[in-house]
Amino acid sequence: MKTALEFYGAPKGLREMVASVRLQLGRLPPAPLGIQPEGLWSCHGIVRYMKQRWPETFSEWRVATGYFGRIGQEHSWLYRMHTPDHPALALDMYPVASLGGPLVVDISSIGSPWNGLYIEDVRRYCEERLHLFDVEAKVLLELMTKTRAANEI
Repeated sequence: MKTALEFYGAPKGLREMVASVRLQLGRLPPAPLGIQPEGLWSCHGIVRYMKQRWPETFSEWRVATGYFGRIGQEHSWLYRMHTPDHPALALDMYPVASLGGPLVVDISSIGSPWNGLYIEDVRRYCEERLHLFDVEAKVLLELMTKTRAANEI
């Protein structure tokens, strides 16, 4: 019998990757204020970090930026297109307005309550803002590498 992650075609080792990221985020200093207000790491930087950190695992996935639920609720997630073998999925590392996550959700099925909640629309983001998401991912990659190395000693 397949697990839910296997049924939906989630990447092998996803639970371990996500657990590692969540653990390391808890050990990091606040995000630099020039990158994110209030020193909080964002969903935008985290999903870009995941794509850079594990390029082979997420080769079939891309970063999606837009909104969750409605215009104005800015959000980013990893997206894998629908294939004959698997539904379209969203990997949401920082679910909006929740304490927890990540979520791996089916966004292709009309019967799915998640269908229509992940609205990809990068046009409303200015280039400067999109660039800062990439900068945040780069800073995360550097800090996470140092954190991993420090904890392996």
